[in-house]
Amino acid sequence: MKKIPENKTRKGLRTALWIMYLLQIVLCSMPYYQYVMDGKLFSNSVFEMLSALGAGNEIGLQSAEFSAVTG
Repeated sequence: MKKIPENKTRKGLRTALWIMYLLQIVLCSMPYYQYVMDGKLFSNSVFEMLSALGAGNEIGLQSAEFSAVTG
């Protein structure tokens, strides 16, 4: 396999991609969805919501409670 020589453009692009990847990991692990149930504050991150979907669990409020919240 032929190796492509490193230049400023490639190094800058690689650094930008690395920073965006770290930012994505940090933002996905922060609380994304928050709700109050029985006087307690609950929050879910993107990772928790994706794992709940994979396990078939409901995320956050059930549909009956959500309809009461929205109106």
